[in-house]
Amino acid sequence: MKSQEKKLKAMLSRDPVKEQTSGIAKLNLVQKIDPIADKIIVLYEGALNDFSNGIRKFILMGELLLKQKKELPHGSFESWLKEHIIDKRDDVSRASLGRYMQLAKGKNLIPNPEKTTLTEALELIHNGNKVKEINLNPTNSELKKKQRIAHEYYKNFLLGKKITQNQKEIIKTYIEDKLNKLETKRSILEAHFSKLK
Repeated sequence: MKSQEKKLKAMLSRDPVKEQTSGIAKLNLVQKIDPIADKIIVLYEGALNDFSNGIRKFILMGELLLKQKKELPHGSFESWLKEHIIDKRDDVSRASLGRYMQLAKGKNLIPNPEKTTLTEALELIHNGNKVKEINLNPTNSELKKKQRIAHEYYKNFLLGKKITQNQKEIIKTYIEDKLNKLETKRSILEAHFSKLK
């Protein structure tokens, strides 16, 4: 049994919402039953009820959604979502489901899922993707030139040379960019470190 399936079974076994779905399954005898959609709905309801494990459940939902998207014929995923999930729950949107798939793709960037809110987790993933982009050398020569000029202004500032107000603003922006890059890299390193515990 795969670890993902074990996690899902463990969450479903202790989830009070599972009892509700067994009742739903009995009502759906006439309707076409889709077990993946039912699992996603159970995880969604469980995540709403249990925010200490919410991010983990959102990640599992995202993994199931990605798996289903991969297995369905090309172009049929959106209609499957609408028919089996969105139409069954008024409080589930396509955008939310997209966020859960993002969480699943970037789950290794979230250091402590049990202590992280959905917004924080998405921000970590977003910043983690920026780091990958930052590590690539800019191809735009104008951007390279601006970075070079800002670095020169910064060196002049460190040497104690007189700088204009405009140069101060450029230096502030330059330093803020450097700090943001460092914070993002720190978040990623902390995520990697926490996995080693």
